[in-house]
Amino acid sequence: MKLLEYGTTTRDEPFLVMEYLEGTGLHSLILGKSPLLDGQRVNLLRQMAEALGRPCMMPANLHRDICPPNYVVTPDAGDPRQIGPSDPQ
Repeated sequence: MKLLEYGTTTRDEPFLVMEYLEGTGLHSLILGKSPLLDGQRVNLLRQMAEALGRPCMMPANLHRDICPPNYVVTPDAGDPRQIGPSDPQ
Protein backbone atom coordinates (compact mmCIF):
# COMPACT_ATOMS: atom_id res chain seq x y z
CA MET A 1 0.00 0.00 0.00
CA LYS A 2 1.42 3.35 -1.01
CA LEU A 3 1.45 6.44 1.13
CA LEU A 4 0.24 9.19 -1.23
CA GLU A 5 0.34 12.23 1.02
CA TYR A 6 0.75 13.22 4.64
CA GLY A 7 0.89 16.39 6.66
CA THR A 8 -1.17 18.45 9.05
CA THR A 9 -4.50 20.16 8.58
CA THR A 10 -5.10 23.86 9.13
CA ARG A 11 -6.10 22.87 12.69
CA ASP A 12 -2.68 21.21 13.15
CA GLU A 13 -4.13 17.67 13.05
CA PRO A 14 -1.98 14.99 11.37
CA PHE A 15 -3.37 13.12 8.34
CA LEU A 16 -2.38 10.36 5.90
CA VAL A 17 -3.72 9.68 2.41
CA MET A 18 -3.08 6.12 1.28
CA GLU A 19 -3.91 4.25 -1.90
CA TYR A 20 -7.21 2.39 -1.98
CA LEU A 21 -6.82 -1.39 -2.12
CA GLU A 22 -9.41 -3.44 -3.99
CA GLY A 23 -9.79 -6.72 -2.17
CA THR A 24 -11.11 -8.60 0.83
CA GLY A 25 -10.04 -8.15 4.41
CA LEU A 26 -8.20 -11.20 5.69
CA HIS A 27 -10.56 -11.29 8.65
CA SER A 28 -13.59 -11.53 6.32
CA LEU A 29 -11.84 -14.21 4.28
CA ILE A 30 -11.12 -16.31 7.38
CA LEU A 31 -14.72 -15.99 8.61
CA GLY A 32 -16.18 -16.63 5.14
CA LYS A 33 -18.24 -19.63 4.16
CA SER A 34 -15.49 -21.21 2.03
CA PRO A 35 -12.67 -22.56 4.19
CA LEU A 36 -9.14 -21.85 3.04
CA LEU A 37 -7.17 -24.84 1.81
CA ASP A 38 -3.90 -25.70 3.58
CA GLY A 39 -1.85 -24.39 0.65
CA GLN A 40 -3.76 -21.11 0.66
CA ARG A 41 -3.19 -20.64 4.39
CA VAL A 42 0.53 -21.33 4.01
CA ASN A 43 0.75 -18.91 1.06
CA LEU A 44 -1.01 -16.13 2.99
CA LEU A 45 1.16 -16.64 6.09
CA ARG A 46 4.32 -16.62 3.93
CA GLN A 47 3.25 -13.34 2.36
CA MET A 48 2.50 -11.82 5.77
CA ALA A 49 5.96 -12.80 7.01
CA GLU A 50 7.59 -11.36 3.86
CA ALA A 51 5.60 -8.11 4.24
CA LEU A 52 6.84 -7.73 7.83
CA GLY A 53 10.43 -8.09 6.60
CA ARG A 54 10.20 -5.20 4.12
CA PRO A 55 12.12 -2.00 4.93
CA CYS A 56 8.85 -0.04 5.29
CA MET A 57 7.90 -2.41 8.12
CA MET A 58 11.10 -2.09 10.14
CA PRO A 59 10.71 -1.43 13.89
CA ALA A 60 10.13 2.34 13.64
CA ASN A 61 7.23 1.76 11.22
CA LEU A 62 6.00 -1.65 12.33
CA HIS A 63 2.27 -1.87 12.83
CA ARG A 64 1.75 -2.86 16.43
CA ASP A 65 -1.54 -4.64 15.82
CA ILE A 66 -0.66 -7.51 13.48
CA CYS A 67 -4.01 -9.25 13.10
CA PRO A 68 -6.35 -10.33 10.27
CA PRO A 69 -8.50 -7.14 10.20
CA ASN A 70 -5.35 -5.15 9.34
CA TYR A 71 -4.54 -7.11 6.16
CA VAL A 72 -6.15 -6.95 2.73
CA VAL A 73 -6.10 -9.86 0.28
CA THR A 74 -6.04 -8.44 -3.26
CA PRO A 75 -6.59 -10.17 -6.61
CA ASP A 76 -3.46 -10.48 -8.74
CA ALA A 77 -2.95 -12.01 -12.19
CA GLY A 78 -0.17 -14.33 -11.02
CA ASP A 79 -1.64 -15.30 -7.67
CA PRO A 80 -5.31 -14.69 -6.83
CA ARG A 81 -4.53 -14.12 -3.18
CA GLN A 82 -1.88 -11.48 -2.58
CA ILE A 83 -1.74 -10.09 0.94
CA GLY A 84 -0.35 -6.96 2.45
CA PRO A 85 -0.80 -4.72 5.46
CA SER A 86 -3.72 -2.38 5.08
CA ASP A 87 -2.00 0.23 7.25
CA PRO A 88 1.80 0.47 7.35
CA GLN A 89 1.79 2.59 10.52
